[in-house]
Amino acid sequence: MSNAVLSIHRPKFVLAPLVFVMVYAIGIPGFIFLWSGQQYIPGFVGFEKYGLIYAIICLAGVICNFAILRGHGWGVIGQLIVWGANSVINILLHRDIEPYFGLALLLIGFWAFDVYRNRRLLS
Repeated sequence: MSNAVLSIHRPKFVLAPLVFVMVYAIGIPGFIFLWSGQQYIPGFVGFEKYGLIYAIICLAGVICNFAILRGHGWGVIGQLIVWGANSVINILLHRDIEPYFGLALLLIGFWAFDVYRNRRLLS
């Protein structure tokens, strides 16, 4: 009789990066349409001039979170840089971000917990 333990590696489903990929993917055409004047969203008044910048940020978010889903560790650093760049741009453009600060922290916490929980899947 052998005391060997068989370990079967089963990849887990990483929910947070998948949700962020979908949200950022919706944001890309949304900000492009807003920038080009083909769309009007009441909550995004003032984004018309800078829609292309936010579309690029959304594209970077899609790339970074998709990299996390594929198991690349650089996606985590990239997503943190995306959030930092987004924060700097919001501050430079004098955006009123106080009402959304709590929601943003909850989403970042959800993402960080889910990515940390599945960190062994990243190389």
